[in-house]
Amino acid sequence: MLKLKNCLAGSPRSAEEAILATAKSMIELRLIDK
Repeated sequence: MLKLKNCLAGSPRSAEEAILATAKSMIELRLIDK
């Protein structure tokens, strides 16, 4: 979450990448749980 906040303070592009990376990791965790 700290990385996401740092990226949001920076450029919009890096913020988008951080959000996508976070969403991707959350989806992967859900697939592993199943």
